[in-house]
Amino acid sequence: MKKRYADKNNHRLRLHSGSGITAELSPEGAALTALYTPDRTGVFENIVLSCTAPSVFAGAIVAPVAGRISGGRVPIHGCMYSMPCNEGANCLHSGSETLGHTIWDIRRTDTDSAVLEGHLADGACGLPGNRVLTVTYKLVGDSLSIEFCMKTDADTFINPTSHIYWNLSGDFTRPAYDHILTINAQRVWYNDAQHLPVCLKPVQGTAFDFRSPRTLLQAMENGSQDLSNARGYNNAFELVGSPAAVLANPASGRQLTLETDAPCLVFYSGGFLGTGVTLANGSSAVPGCALAFEPQFVPDAPRLLGNDLPLLHSGETFRRFIRYRFGNV
Repeated sequence: MKKRYADKNNHRLRLHSGSGITAELSPEGAALTALYTPDRTGVFENIVLSCTAPSVFAGAIVAPVAGRISGGRVPIHGCMYSMPCNEGANCLHSGSETLGHTIWDIRRTDTDSAVLEGHLADGACGLPGNRVLTVTYKLVGDSLSIEFCMKTDADTFINPTSHIYWNLSGDFTRPAYDHILTINAQRVWYNDAQHLPVCLKPVQGTAFDFRSPRTLLQAMENGSQDLSNARGYNNAFELVGSPAAVLANPASGRQLTLETDAPCLVFYSGGFLGTGVTLANGSSAVPGCALAFEPQFVPDAPRLLGNDLPLLHSGETFRRFIRYRFGNV
């Protein structure tokens, strides 16, 4: 597959809603690069992280497989496929050919919507099938939705997601640990030192218990070795209902409600941001300055799910839905 990378003059798309919310998209990674929403006084600010560091995947659609795959090993119908190991002995976000770093085709644009299409040739990212992923962004009223539609001509493993980072204050020069978070999950995957999920445990009474709203600072006071390894959170929560998560910033009054049909939500609190990461305005990012919520199947599914591995079969269509609703508290 010939990779087509964007340059600084890469075309941008802008969407508008009747409520005044504005979104900006880039064909590079089909990424959401800006989203302007009002605080409680009506002041609009950008609340999503925008930076050019490829390792951050800021706002990008990560595909065909998000997260880490131990050893890059994926068994499909008795054959072992090898995804490129770009993080030590493991594969992260599909390796160098990930759609999160390539230029997508713009299929359709309108005032409040855009359709982008990414292509992966057979063997790209180490997996079988000529694959086509279509992503539709829709900005209507106080909601932004992302709809995934993926097809293949050979059975293959998929686990795409959206990798948007949020800071509802609009200030990415300081940590977002004052945000109040709720996650609709009763169990969470604990990770090993390589950030690979190894054990599914109840959240009750732990730093992972967001069944009732609390600030990240309050939750992290409970601490654990798992939080230390990731400099915060980088864990897959097993979702049990809707909405999947609610995030609020008391200072600005902004609130974000996340809905999805994905079974897991990976919450990454941005502990490794700030290491050589420059924001779009030229300032330096700091650890924890933005929070990522990634709806997907459980990471490292080939190892954890065995025969229940989520395969996309030839002739079938994979669909996924994510909606972000914005408001004030």
